[in-house]
Amino acid sequence: AGDRFQPLGMAGSQKLLAEYFTNAKIPGPARDRWPLLVDAADRILWVCGLRVDARARVTAATARVLHIKLQPGDPQKREPL
Repeated sequence: AGDRFQPLGMAGSQKLLAEYFTNAKIPGPARDRWPLLVDAADRILWVCGLRVDARARVTAATARVLHIKLQPGDPQKREPL
């Protein structure tokens, strides 16, 4: 099966996360550690640094926005997963 999301700007089509990573040329070893923002139902809302899910887009009807800033850390101080 695999994780799926609806990349914003891709006409509402769902994509497998693995396929998206391949098309974005993300190296295999980086894919398992790539940060994802998910909701309480484990739906992918943001493939961090790459693409927002269409269901999480800001529209004229959006009442509240959560601003999240992703910053690279020091790889020497990173905790193992």
